[in-house]
Order: sequence, then structure tokens, then C-alpha cells
Amino acid sequence: MTAPIDHDLPPLNATPPGLYRHYKGGWYEVLETVRCSETLQGMTLYRALYGSFGLWVRPAAMFNESGCSRAGSNPASRATNRPACRWATCPRRKR
Repeated sequence: MTAPIDHDLPPLNATPPGLYRHYKGGWYEVLETVRCSETLQGMTLYRALYGSFGLWVRPAAMFNESGCSRAGSNPASRATNRPACRWATCPRRKR
């Protein structure tokens, strides 16, 4: 089997880079939309802006789906215009 070339790949459901706030209150920095090498599915690459500031991936469709809170149905993660807090300089980073 040969590897797919770009025009053979399914379109990505891109998540725009930037800061996002989860409906439960956590902050995340979306870095890029990437593709899973096994399924070719679009994945959102993001960094948690708390704890150990780990890098994570989640299916792009899931990252943008709705979540429920006491206030009702909201996007699970909402974009914000707040400037990015980089891991190395973030005041919340445990040293």
C-alpha cells in the first residue's frame, strides 16, 4: 500500500490556534491542528495551562463540541482574545 498524498487526504476540521477556556474553567493553548497517522483524522494539539503544562491531542470535532454546565449548553471550549501565556514564562508555572 502506498502512502496517501495531500490531495487524497480528508479535509481537516481545523481549530484556530489561540487561547481557549473550557466550560469547567481550565485554560488551554491550541497550537495546531494535526493529523493522526493511523486514522488520518484531524486532531487538535493543545497545551494545558495548569499543572505540568502537558501537551495533548484530541479529535478536532470533540475539541469543538458542546458541553453542558449548570448554566446550560455551551461550547466545551471557547476561544478568547487573551494573550497567550507561554509555558516558560507563565506565572502559574510551578518551579
